Amino acid sequence: MVTESTFDSPLASDGVVPILWGTYAACFQLESLLPEDEPRFVEAHAEIANRLGDQLKWSWATPFPTTQRFSLTDFEMVDLRCRQLGRKGGVGSPEIYAKMGVTSVSRFFLAAHGGAKENEASPYGYRYFSEVPELGSSAILPTQSALTVTVPVSMGVEEFEQMVLRIGSLLRCRWAAAGYGYAGWKYTQHNATRDAIFAHSKRFHGFDVGLESGWMPDFHRRIRSVSWLTFVGPELLAELGGAAALSTTHPEVSVQPTANGAWLKASATPAICDINRLQISPAYLAVDALLRKVRASNDLNFAHPWSEKTTEDWLRRFERRLS
Repeated sequence: MVTESTFDSPLASDGVVPILWGTYAACFQLESLLPEDEPRFVEAHAEIANRLGDQLKWSWATPFPTTQRFSLTDFEMVDLRCRQLGRKGGVGSPEIYAKMGVTSVSRFFLAAHGGAKENEASPYGYRYFSEVPELGSSAILPTQSALTVTVPVSMGVEEFEQMVLRIGSLLRCRWAAAGYGYAGWKYTQHNATRDAIFAHSKRFHGFDVGLESGWMPDFHRRIRSVSWLTFVGPELLAELGGAAALSTTHPEVSVQPTANGAWLKASATPAICDINRLQISPAYLAVDALLRKVRASNDLNFAHPWSEKTTEDWLRRFERRLS
């Protein structure tokens, strides 16, 4: 049985190295990048470096042929992407492109993790993915981007919440979700990582599967999942009818409006939601009901081992009440 106190061992291993860890995880789905977002990323990365920078050992990014030793300067590649998206004669420059080591701006990723070996999954992780969905005609290329941070639950729920709220206050987010999640290293253990997430998430509904890179247009428009902490940005909040539409009488759910949206908190601590033991958090159900209009629900397929049916079942898992 997995409980709140048993996160000190990997959820899956190949007998030599860990494949998947259960962690605290925070995903920030971002608004289309602008040049003025660069200092926001610099501050957000300073926060991440302060919390877990000394635990990150390995990284892989678009310019790298394979995994290499992590350096805090790797974060600069993400900071600079805000300027890189300017068209010729605009805010971009050949020097920016050269520093990033890429000739195309259409897709970019940076991932980092801890662990003694480069192919070893670790609870400490960072992942940034960004793509340009269409060229359009504007001076700044549009982007769809997500930044994810994972940490072991030994960090403590209060420090985790502080980190999430700090990053969320710096970056311009369409939505964000933070609670239990997964940390793997899919870049060298792709199938094994996906299989382990699929198997575990079928039972433990409190974990966000953290899949985004193949479905950016969908998760740019809609929230992938509610969690312990869920943020709704300006556009999605307006679609819901404004902050007033988030009014709730549920005793465990709190709503905190901000200058750029609203945070919803489901209970004092994250919930595992073990459906085998009928342990579904009523607070998670209540938050999902509030945000269902802007939460993804169907017409998606996370790809093998998922099907369209199992993907929809996971997206809509908090619509069911177990008894």
